[in-house]
Amino acid sequence: MATVHSSIPAPGSGFKEERRILSPSLLLKLDARATSVMLSSRRCLIPLQLYRATSVDSHCYAPVLKRKASTMSRRRPVDTKAELLAGVGDVHGQYSTWLLDQFGVLHDGKTAYPHAVEAVRKLYEGGAKVVVLSNSSRRSSTTLAKLEPMGFDSSWFAGAVTSGEITHQMLERRPSPLFKSLGGRCIHFTWGDRGAVSLEGLGLDVVGQPEDADFMLAHGTEVIAGVGPASLDDMRDLMEKAAPRKLPLIVANPDVVTVDGDALRPMPGTLAKWYEEMGGEVHFMGKPAEIVYTYARQMVGSENINSEKAQMIAVGDSLHHDVLGAVDAGIASIFVGGGIHAKELEMDSPNSEPPQGKYDNLYDVHGISPTYAVPYFRW
Repeated sequence: MATVHSSIPAPGSGFKEERRILSPSLLLKLDARATSVMLSSRRCLIPLQLYRATSVDSHCYAPVLKRKASTMSRRRPVDTKAELLAGVGDVHGQYSTWLLDQFGVLHDGKTAYPHAVEAVRKLYEGGAKVVVLSNSSRRSSTTLAKLEPMGFDSSWFAGAVTSGEITHQMLERRPSPLFKSLGGRCIHFTWGDRGAVSLEGLGLDVVGQPEDADFMLAHGTEVIAGVGPASLDDMRDLMEKAAPRKLPLIVANPDVVTVDGDALRPMPGTLAKWYEEMGGEVHFMGKPAEIVYTYARQMVGSENINSEKAQMIAVGDSLHHDVLGAVDAGIASIFVGGGIHAKELEMDSPNSEPPQGKYDNLYDVHGISPTYAVPYFRW
C-alpha cells in the first residue's frame, strides 16, 4: 500500500499531519487517465485588467481536451443551463462535501478574495467537509500552510488534494508500468521567484540536457533546475531537443494559466501543449482526471461512493479543469465566473455581475455547462 501525506484536522486540536493510505491500484488509475491539453498561445504574463477589458482572445488560454467520445458524452448538455446563484449559501445545505479550487476561487495567489474567508468559515460551521482540490505543483501540507496567512483557519479544511502531491507519490512509489519505466535522471522545470519544488526523497538525479535524461518533469515555468532561470522560449528549445529522443513529460500542474495577483501567469500546461505539438509524450497528474476526485472521496472517508457523489460539489473557475472534471466524476459543480474566464464574461471590474445570458453564451462556446454559477466565491 502507498502512503499519501495529507493535512487532516485533528478533533478538538485544530490541525496536524496524518497519514492516509492510498492503494497502488488507485494510483495506477491516474496513469491510465492521464489527459492531454492544447493551448494556442505563447503569451507570458498578461495583466488581468488587460485580459478582462481588451480584445485579447481569451480562448487561447482555454485547454482543448483530447478525450474519448465516451468521456465527451458525459458532459452536461449545453441546453441545460446552469442556475445562477447569489452565493454558495444558496445551496450549502444540499451538499456535505465541498471541493474548492484555490487560485481564482479562494485567492489570487497572494491575497484572499473578498468574502472567500467568510464563505469557507460558514461552510465549515454548517457542518460541511471542505477539501482544497488544486492543480498545484506543491504538496498538500504546503497548500494548507499557505492559506493560513491569508485568513483561512486550517481547522476548517478536512484536507487538501494537489496534483503535486499525487505526482510526488507516483514518483516515490512507482506503482504503474509508466513510472517504473521512467528511470532516475530527469530534466526539471520548476519555479524561481515562486519557490522551487523539492524533489528530496525521490532518488532522482537532475540533469540539464536531453541526452543525459530519462524523462522531463514540469512543476513550474521559471527555472530549468541545475541550469538556471529560463524563459518559456528556452524551455521550448530544450523540449525540441527532447522530442526526437521520446522523453516522457510528467506534468505536475495541468493548468495553462493561473491568476497571480493582478496578472495571469503561464503554467506547466503551456509546456505540455508545446511538447505535444512536437510529437512528445505527455502525462498529466491533476484535474480533470477522475482519480483526483476519487482520492478526495477517500480522504473524507466515504464508504458509499454513489451516496457520496450525490452529496459532493466542486467549485472552480476553469470550465475545462474544474467543471469538466466534476462532470466526468459524476458530481455537481459551481463555476466561478471571475477567474480565468472573466474576460469572456466581460467582467471588466472587480464587482462585475454578468447576466445569465453571458454565462449561457460561455457554456455554448466551450461546450461545457456546470450545475451552478456564481460571479465570485461568496456566501
